[in-house]
Amino acid sequence: MEKITFRKELAQTIGLNESMVLEKLYEQVEKAGAPLNGRMWIERTYETWQEDFPFWSIATIKRTFSSLKKQGLIRIEQHGKHRYDRTNWYALSEEGDHCFAQE
Repeated sequence: MEKITFRKELAQTIGLNESMVLEKLYEQVEKAGAPLNGRMWIERTYETWQEDFPFWSIATIKRTFSSLKKQGLIRIEQHGKHRYDRTNWYALSEEGDHCFAQE
């Protein structure tokens, strides 16, 4: 059984769901990130994110990522090689990196 972690100080600042997603994104980028345009990125679908957070709907996951992007903590882009590939790529922004700088 996998644990989901978050920092209470970060949750108070950016939101509980956002802090859990940011932690998972950081973990995934550290484990399997690919360098692109000076940042480490991962490619994932919302359905894949839902495997990490099975207790949330896809709509909740989308809202959480949208919130993180609006707060300037992550970047979401599409880097597919084909025009029809609309899979999102995710990276921490510089501001998002600062959330983990003290580790």
